[in-house]
Amino acid sequence: MTESDCSELKFALRDSVERNQCKALLLSGGLDSSILADISRPKQTFTVAWDNQAPDL
Repeated sequence: MTESDCSELKFALRDSVERNQCKALLLSGGLDSSILADISRPKQTFTVAWDNQAPDL
């Protein structure tokens, strides 16, 4: 993949995210949701956990 290809892909992804912006984004911990969160407009965020099911939170 050339540098030009990477630039085109980056532009297409940013353009698509901008045109299809949602009010919410579920972060699954995977790379795809992290990339979408990074290139989206800033959002207010919060974390939810039940009891001790997620001790790292």
